[in-house]
Amino acid sequence: MFVNNTTGSGTGTGNVTVQTSAILGGAGIISGGVLVETGGTIAAGNSIDMLTVGSLDLNAGSTALFEVGGATTNDSAGLTSYQNNPGGFVVPSTWTDYQDGVTNHDHILITGTEPVINGTVELTLDSYTPTFGDVFHLLDWTGLGTTTANGTPVFSLPTLTGLGWDTGLFASHGIVVVAPEPARFSLICLAGLAMFLRRRRA
Repeated sequence: MFVNNTTGSGTGTGNVTVQTSAILGGAGIISGGVLVETGGTIAAGNSIDMLTVGSLDLNAGSTALFEVGGATTNDSAGLTSYQNNPGGFVVPSTWTDYQDGVTNHDHILITGTEPVINGTVELTLDSYTPTFGDVFHLLDWTGLGTTTANGTPVFSLPTLTGLGWDTGLFASHGIVVVAPEPARFSLICLAGLAMFLRRRRA
């Protein structure tokens, strides 16, 4: 089923259940909650777009599929700051600045309650190669305040040469970022420390 309304609710006021082998997509608005059962899929957009729902509950074994043709933003310096101090990092507004019709990846806007994600969050690349510092704001429930998503998501993310994915901000902000692989990040940190010590001696 594809929902492509621009006003009101494309499915009425009730909740929507996506059953096994079914797919819910489109770029419209659903005012009620969406429950994706085991084997079901929610795939925002007709190609790359935003789908608005009242709430989202992904059962274990279900999938939230996002097509990616570009990043929300690229902030390699900010990403380095985050990885150096995850607990003290404040997410910049640019990292959550998804713009419907402009930002080139799928996005789900949640307007009612924080999501429950126990299924798989899957990204597919649309003629696009992610780079270090790319930020993808996939789920947005910021209008609800500082609530945190519930559940334990599973991630199915494309393999990147020399890079990896950091999903540490997903539960709090619905964000995944492209980061160095752990071993490579350690080397970058050591190189930065060496430069700092060299400058102090000078």
